[in-house]
Amino acid sequence: MGGFLSHLKPENNKEVYHASCGPIRGNIYKHPNGLPVLIYIHGGGFKIGYSAYFNDYSLSGTIPLRDIVVVTVNYRLGPLGFLTTGDDLAKGNYGLWDQTLALKWVQEHIASFGGDPNNVTVSGESAGGISVDMLALSPHSNNSQSLVDWYQAQDVEVFKKTGEVERDFSRFIFFVPNFDGDFFPKPLEQLRKEAPKLDALITVAEYEGLAMMMDPLCISPDSLKNMKSVISDAFDPNVTNNCEEVQRKLLEAYTRNVNVDSQQDVAKKLVEFLGDYLFNSCALNTAKSCKNSGAQVYLASFDYFNAETDENPAFGIFPFKAATHGSDHAYVFGDAVVGVFKPNDEELKVMELMGSFVANFVKYGQVFVSYTFIDELCSRNPNGKNSDEKWKPYCLDQPDRYFKIDYPISEMRENFQNGRLEVFEEIKKYDIRYQNIVIGKSI
Repeated sequence: MGGFLSHLKPENNKEVYHASCGPIRGNIYKHPNGLPVLIYIHGGGFKIGYSAYFNDYSLSGTIPLRDIVVVTVNYRLGPLGFLTTGDDLAKGNYGLWDQTLALKWVQEHIASFGGDPNNVTVSGESAGGISVDMLALSPHSNNSQSLVDWYQAQDVEVFKKTGEVERDFSRFIFFVPNFDGDFFPKPLEQLRKEAPKLDALITVAEYEGLAMMMDPLCISPDSLKNMKSVISDAFDPNVTNNCEEVQRKLLEAYTRNVNVDSQQDVAKKLVEFLGDYLFNSCALNTAKSCKNSGAQVYLASFDYFNAETDENPAFGIFPFKAATHGSDHAYVFGDAVVGVFKPNDEELKVMELMGSFVANFVKYGQVFVSYTFIDELCSRNPNGKNSDEKWKPYCLDQPDRYFKIDYPISEMRENFQNGRLEVFEEIKKYDIRYQNIVIGKSI
């Protein structure tokens, strides 16, 4: 991690600022009153991460310079944030309640820092982006004192044993939000219909699945074997009905017109499957759901990648280099999630482009969004006020149309993810989780 202004050193400031939330000591940056607010929720698979991975100087040299107050928040992670006993003792989703409390804090106190509590956009990356949509859907807030009592009564060895719990194929994501009947009292599509119509800006990277190639199921030199293992693990009988047919459909879809004897060609298709399964199909479903509910939606793919300057150490083990999960983060906030970000002149122009999209969306209209952003006023627009609409809103009549973000040309394109996501539409009817949690139908 390292931002483009991380070489700067903090000032020694002992001034006490008396805000509505109480006295604060340290470096306080107070804006003029009434500025729009952008809340950022960090990612990390609901297991790792923290708001302070931002370099303070690099962050303050980006979105805040566009007259926007930026707020980063923390929330409980792993078993402390998402463990559930499956009953009323510990329903889980405590990390989401933490985020809800953070939003309430902003409503009560952001005016002390120059922010407008009536003009708040919520954003997030990866698990943070998922959180944003969940916050938009849930009608509730709650008290988790019963879980606190339970935690305090346990020996620390209990929590060490959570590392022994069997994971899914990702070997990473396990303690996550769950359909608890509390934070989510109804199926998600029903909640969407009843929720405020919050506009959405949703972006993915060109090859989201590249960052997932570190999974143990992907390390065999036999790429086709890896593909089969990942598909069978991701769509086992606990996840889908007719699992053998579903697995066959997916394998056929991702090996069609591919030389299966070429390790490189099959590895690329595995990257595409991982990205489509974990991120792209979900992003497109969310875009359709939000649009169906009456919200304004902007859908994009961040395709820009500069091979000469990217210092992500993980690229050494990937089958190729391209924009992947979290690549857009540095161009919005000036700090890389992994590696060091030292932008050249071209990348500074991409930072200007991305900063303009985000700032325009926050300032001009109504929202909740991505990576996924959200709020509640009028229609938000990443193109800016009184400007040509280069980035067109998402339209159900052209469900695969999206905005390609690149340099030097960003433009509207057809065929989102090259049309690969059709197979996920075909197998949705067998997906136990989707039918139960999203639709509310038992299969």
